[in-house]
Amino acid sequence: MGKSMAKRIIAIAAVAALALSAAGALGACGGAGTGAPATTQAAATSAAAPAEPTAQGAGQEAAGAESGVGGADSAGESGMNPSGVFPLVQEQETFSIMMPPIGTANPDTCWTDEEYEKMTNVHIEWITVPWDGWQDKRSIVFASGDLPDAIAGMDTRNLTATEELMYASQGLILPLNELLEENSVYFAQRLDEYPMTRKLISQDNGEIYSFPYISICFHCNYSQKMFINSQWLENVGLAMPTTTDEFHAALKAFKEQDANGNGDPNDEIPLMAASSGWHADIDGFLMNAFTYYEPESRFAVEGGHLEFTPATDGYREGLRYLNTLYAEGLISPEAFTNTADMNQTLNVANYPHAAIGAYATAYQNFNGDTDIWTQYDIMPPLKGPSGLVTTPDYSLTRDVIRGNFAITNKAKNPALIVRWLDWFYSDEGVLFRRGREGIEWRKAEPGELDFNGNQADIAVLKTPEDDPYYNNVDWSQTIPSINTKEHRESVVAGQDWRDPDISNGTEIQLFKQTIPYAEVARSVDISLPRLTVPEGQISDYSRIETEITDYCKETLVKFITGALSLDTDWDAYKAQLDKYQLQEYVKMSDDAYQSFLSR
Repeated sequence: MGKSMAKRIIAIAAVAALALSAAGALGACGGAGTGAPATTQAAATSAAAPAEPTAQGAGQEAAGAESGVGGADSAGESGMNPSGVFPLVQEQETFSIMMPPIGTANPDTCWTDEEYEKMTNVHIEWITVPWDGWQDKRSIVFASGDLPDAIAGMDTRNLTATEELMYASQGLILPLNELLEENSVYFAQRLDEYPMTRKLISQDNGEIYSFPYISICFHCNYSQKMFINSQWLENVGLAMPTTTDEFHAALKAFKEQDANGNGDPNDEIPLMAASSGWHADIDGFLMNAFTYYEPESRFAVEGGHLEFTPATDGYREGLRYLNTLYAEGLISPEAFTNTADMNQTLNVANYPHAAIGAYATAYQNFNGDTDIWTQYDIMPPLKGPSGLVTTPDYSLTRDVIRGNFAITNKAKNPALIVRWLDWFYSDEGVLFRRGREGIEWRKAEPGELDFNGNQADIAVLKTPEDDPYYNNVDWSQTIPSINTKEHRESVVAGQDWRDPDISNGTEIQLFKQTIPYAEVARSVDISLPRLTVPEGQISDYSRIETEITDYCKETLVKFITGALSLDTDWDAYKAQLDKYQLQEYVKMSDDAYQSFLSR
């Protein structure tokens, strides 16, 4: 048995022993009315079963002297208890976290913050930075060295693998491997349960520099989608399209008929996209009927190595299809410039009559506060002229969202920060982050079914608008946690996702209508993770990547609109890619991919 596994077993045994001693005496750590989990019995007797949280009590000797997580060191020399044993410290301690305030109106007063401070005896000094100014502010604090104890992000505001390596090489963020070995119970378990997680968050040298937000999200993994107004399809007498030809015919019918039923046959926009947003681009979904296309990296794994899709004949044929749609007036000219907010305003302007027939996106976002969203279904992946039908599997970039939380060199007690964060990776911690029982969630009644048609565990509730924590329950994805497939899918799911009385209708729609995508998706074994190049290549790689990306975006629009010809300008387009050092870019990217495979 390895040293780190032995320590975790000792630590979990300690938590279980404390749970037995402290059952029924949790005080602020649980009990009815607080919403925090209450311990009534030991939940763990081995490393395979995570322990429930408990108040400090007798039994600490079970941890043994060896472990840095339990035993005399935990509550004695260090003054700390293991993760999940509350309070974490006897004398209150404070550390600071800089974050973009997403998911909560005020992190200082949200329910999770107030309740977890009572449980842990740890106070957080929150330093919030507006979303739009986040990247600049973060760069400034790293450059100045005037850092908080920890930095949290969310998705595109997370640290990239390259940034982790850069800041770690300057000593500004701490390596976590030893800290995790000595202080983590639950996150360490997750790394054992999901071996790919360790691979995805590690650098090539094996070091881990940040905590991830783990979200095993079925619909996120197949997020290159197209939504289509099924009410419009019914109005023009057409079935759901399954091929590119059928989709073309549907868009023509939307343009030529009064598809939205408002009496005006000239105000419909057949196909729309947005200049930014999660897979809101015009080419991503449709291109996969002509060639496998992942528009974020623009690479495909072919024969074990990377190929740059925008230089292939299949991509060219996809552009021909898009050019035809544009030439016939089926793609709005604003599809290349409108923001998602502009499209939302446009789509609801004549409520209840929608303005847009189909649009690309990972989730519905052109509907405002109206119920226009119920008019749209997710169109299945389309079969192209050659018979190809496929879509990317984003498991390697979506399930484990790296760079979510890093500890800086200013942290006085990094071990405490690890223990404070660690419990959020436990099953109890996940439920705690959902909010209060009876207000944000309740136990499912017998016979209530989950997403898979099985007995559900819990039902999600809407926080009342007059509740003091309305819109201010949790930190959302700015602070790491885990949402496993089992957690996500065990929630009560109404059978009719359009039912206005259920709170998770859009999630149910996404789950059910993503199934056809999973059935045709490219195997995760040949899907692409986020790539990390060696430190010495970062500058050249970033420069070349930016030049190629900008050129591809520019020429995409020109080919679709006809400003460039796919017959007479294609060779010059490929020659310009070579001038931008495409071959060097592919080689560095492929080397990074091979390094990932060898981790």
